[in-house]
Amino acid sequence: MPRQEPALPSLADLAEIAKFGETSWAWKSFLDLITWRLLGYHATRLWLEAAKRRTADEHFAR
Repeated sequence: MPRQEPALPSLADLAEIAKFGETSWAWKSFLDLITWRLLGYHATRLWLEAAKRRTADEHFAR
């Protein structure tokens, strides 16, 4: 029996893949990464400011 080549997807199939497939997953992952990086940055900055304030309070309490 001759080997059959897989059928190429139609343009409509490609549009569906682009709309709901790997592309949307990649964008969601990218946006999640940026969101968590920004949240981590702001949380770290707030923690450092609180640590500075605590150190200053301890220094002036003496």
